[in-house]
Amino acid sequence: WQFHSFTDEFVIQLLKKCWNALPASGKVVIIDPVSPEYPGTDLVTRATFTSDMVMLALPPGGKDRTLREVEVVARAAGFSSPKVGCQVLHMWALELYKTA
Repeated sequence: WQFHSFTDEFVIQLLKKCWNALPASGKVVIIDPVSPEYPGTDLVTRATFTSDMVMLALPPGGKDRTLREVEVVARAAGFSSPKVGCQVLHMWALELYKTA
């Protein structure tokens, strides 16, 4: 699944299903583009905004999210704030831990 292809509401529903299926100490790993909070001119920012423009043109409701926006959907589904595992260009590996 590419979370950036779907609306916030759909992503929250999907994450809630993951939350229900996980054991108490479970986690979900998301690999998806993360938009910077503020635009820049570096390669990573340009790649991210190019990806975001594609998301606006193709799937209805799709968008690249900032880390803050990922946190909002994660918390709405019962997960912790995202923990950044790694980043390669505009693709990030984010860990969401199940909270009680």
